Amino acid sequence: MNENRLAGILLIVGALITIVTILFEYKIGWIGVDRTRSETPQFLLENWNRMKFIWSWQTFGYFISTLAYFVFFKNSQGILSLFWSILILCECLKVVAMCLTLGSYQPALEVFSSNPEVFNTIGGGIRTLYATAQLGGLFLMVVFIIETFKKNGVVHKWMGITILAFVLIAIGIGVATTIPVKVTGTSSFLIPIVLGLGYLKNKN
Repeated sequence: MNENRLAGILLIVGALITIVTILFEYKIGWIGVDRTRSETPQFLLENWNRMKFIWSWQTFGYFISTLAYFVFFKNSQGILSLFWSILILCECLKVVAMCLTLGSYQPALEVFSSNPEVFNTIGGGIRTLYATAQLGGLFLMVVFIIETFKKNGVVHKWMGITILAFVLIAIGIGVATTIPVKVTGTSSFLIPIVLGLGYLKNKN
């Protein structure tokens, strides 16, 4: 098995793990429930063990995706090499943000009632890291488009166009309705899954 095919498997596994953790976030009410920012610390404190379990797996999913991006970067050239390097950076930022969350949130939550500035400062920094890391999704979409439309791309053109249309429609539904965008946005994980399958099936 060549390295890109192995990276395709890692890309699929990382995406599937992340999807499952997001669905569990929805199930326990972390997303999909209206709450004020002041109510968030209490929710986290009451549900910390479950959130820690979910976020630990989510961190692992991001780490698996980082490994996949590194292999693709190692075996790519030109503009794709640049995009994979940016994706490595963005995914590493996610891992760092999640590790900071897992390591610092609980002690900060325990003193929140007497010293809320600690949690608010840590949370603000983590949100900035994570928001920056989310830009990686755009670069992954660009890679997906390149692999869809270039000659001998790993994604079949009709499949690529269908997936892109579905993802954009799903995110649009999240924006236009009360369904959380983070839930409808899970459709975007079809991009790494289909891309991973393309690399897995590609024997070149």
